[in-house]
Amino acid sequence: MCMDEQGHLTVDFLITMLLMIILGMGMVTIISERMDMVYETEKLSEARFLAEKVASTINKVNAGGNGHEIRITLPENLGKSSYLLWVNSSGVYVEQGGRKGKAAIYPVNIWFNSSYGPGYRMMPGKTYRLLNKRNNGKTVIYIVNVK
Repeated sequence: MCMDEQGHLTVDFLITMLLMIILGMGMVTIISERMDMVYETEKLSEARFLAEKVASTINKVNAGGNGHEIRITLPENLGKSSYLLWVNSSGVYVEQGGRKGKAAIYPVNIWFNSSYGPGYRMMPGKTYRLLNKRNNGKTVIYIVNVK
């Protein structure tokens, strides 16, 4: 077995146990890194999904024609993390944990509360009204903070 006749462990057994401990520690490190990567991927996919949802809503309002309106409520957090979301005439941008993503929208003029601008930050936990209106012969999507 693992002991000689005098009851001492053999060197082979000790080396085998040492190698198994080293391999086990390596496996724990690899598994921990993979779990962290899965968690980060989950957070980023939630952020991307939110950007796609807002972009899809803007596109639906645009396609609905003059007077079409949809309300959208943003979540407080994505998972347990905060995020930034902003919109301009070319897309919806999201940032979470230092990483950014973009969801494209059909090119359209966007109006934010009181003026045109390069972009509008949509705040987490707020509800927004997206409204399609004609303004000087052009289609404009109005984004108004409801609450």
